[in-house]
Amino acid sequence: MKKLKRILILIPIIIILIIVSPFVICPIINDISLNSFSKQLDDLESRQDITFIEKQSICGKLNGNGNGMDYLACLLVKSDLSADELNSLYYNPNFKTAKKGSNSIVDFEVVPITQNKLISKYLEHGEIIFDKLSSVSDYSNYFALVIYDGGYSADFDIRGH
Repeated sequence: MKKLKRILILIPIIIILIIVSPFVICPIINDISLNSFSKQLDDLESRQDITFIEKQSICGKLNGNGNGMDYLACLLVKSDLSADELNSLYYNPNFKTAKKGSNSIVDFEVVPITQNKLISKYLEHGEIIFDKLSSVSDYSNYFALVIYDGGYSADFDIRGH
């Protein structure tokens, strides 16, 4: 009788875990993918005329309509170089995609910073605020090096819906 009671208690718990687990596991997997994707910015070569200040990343439905998972990572830099010069220095056609086995191409852009918030064509939804710029009033010579990969299925990650 006690065994039957335990089984009757365990069955609903197991069913609930089966239903809820994809909503926990998928965001964790997407966060791992984002972390691995953003680590590519750590590999960029520093120079004397470029100061790396802050790295930020975000995933979710970042632009466009509908459902999908997008990944964006950016590195805030300060430099006297122009955006075009930074682009020619750091553009890499071999940036790895956020998800292994994907045929997509990682987009790269250099964004001149005009406020402490990132304004990018890849970031219509969501927000990246640069904490290190909270006390800065002159944003000249600040740029964000942005890598973006998107269009993946959101699956059970609510951030992609």
